[in-house]
Amino acid sequence: AQAARRLRAVVPVHDTVARWGSDEFAVLVENAGGAQEVAEIAERLARAVGGEPFRVAGQQIALTASVGVALADVDPPGLVLRNADVAMARAKDAGGDRVEVYAAHMHADVVRRLEILSDLQQAIGNGELTLQYQPIVELATSRVTGAEALVRWRHPTLGLLAPAEFIPLAEATGAIGPLGEWILEEALRAVAGWSSTAAAAGAAPGYVSVNLSAVQLSDPAFATALARILRASGISPQQLVLEVTESAKLEQDVAAGTLR
Repeated sequence: AQAARRLRAVVPVHDTVARWGSDEFAVLVENAGGAQEVAEIAERLARAVGGEPFRVAGQQIALTASVGVALADVDPPGLVLRNADVAMARAKDAGGDRVEVYAAHMHADVVRRLEILSDLQQAIGNGELTLQYQPIVELATSRVTGAEALVRWRHPTLGLLAPAEFIPLAEATGAIGPLGEWILEEALRAVAGWSSTAAAAGAAPGYVSVNLSAVQLSDPAFATALARILRASGISPQQLVLEVTESAKLEQDVAAGTLR
């Protein structure tokens, strides 16, 4: 109710403000002077919600708003709400507390994400995933001492997909668990083969570096799964390096432990 009053105070009196459902509101701006005017109203709406805390039951509650804007003179009226919703989702994905204006490519991006998400469940069983290995070289000797395992998805219709296109979806849906285990198993199988070749040549065994998701590390079952995979591979734990990508944000409640 407080949010509604703030929004109503910002929107011109002859335009419509409606609660669309849950925590979403819809604003219909008619006879606007142009796209810039609508964008400015959207910015004021976001500031109206996030400008100062709400007071509820004696508590101060700070909120932010994500706003999606769609123009009715570009698309058929029936698509305006859908397009505004797509733009709002883009604003939320970009961190929230911002305004996004709908563009045609946004809907195509949503359709692509849904297709990837639907196919990801079967990708491992269908043998569509593969690991590529980037050599790690010791500069002093120019000797290859290990390799970093990089997962790629050979999608049957979309072609070769990089991790950035499907790892975030796997994290959001829980598919990162089986996907991460598959990557570890394949990488350790590869380094076991390298070690056998190195031993036959009298060389030191190499190691493999595997990227981990912060979601994997926060999973209480991860340490057990890792220990099982290591035992099955037969390699020394020193031949596995686990990395957390720079962009991963670890929550403060993630439990830290020791793997033995």
